Amino acid sequence: MATDDTDPTEAVVGQASSSKEIDIETEYKGILLTAVIAISGAFLPWYTILGTSIRGFEGDGMISLIVAAIVLAIVWFSNNEKRLLLAGIIGGAIITFVGMYHITGVSAMGVYVTVFAGLGMLVAGGSGYRKLP
Repeated sequence: MATDDTDPTEAVVGQASSSKEIDIETEYKGILLTAVIAISGAFLPWYTILGTSIRGFEGDGMISLIVAAIVLAIVWFSNNEKRLLLAGIIGGAIITFVGMYHITGVSAMGVYVTVFAGLGMLVAGGSGYRKLP
């Protein structure tokens, strides 16, 4: 007599479960964290020339600041998993693009913090979106 060794909560190849609970808690926290980091990156120096620093919010860093604040609000208040993950993907792409556009030889720490936060947000959103049915 054959026994069934599979745990009832374990996924079996070839069997679909329509009531599957998707865990995106890590991605959710990742998007929130990277949005806060991107906001802080806008207040850091983006350029340093001859001892004079230009902060991100004094230029195009305001774009990344606004986008990160919008993503933070959407993710914090949204109950729709797909919406918050798409906000992370789109916001991460915009923040990364703005930061990459400003990387030059005189770039300071704020640009790099913003770029890495945008990339992290993009990865967290994409990872969670991949898990959706």
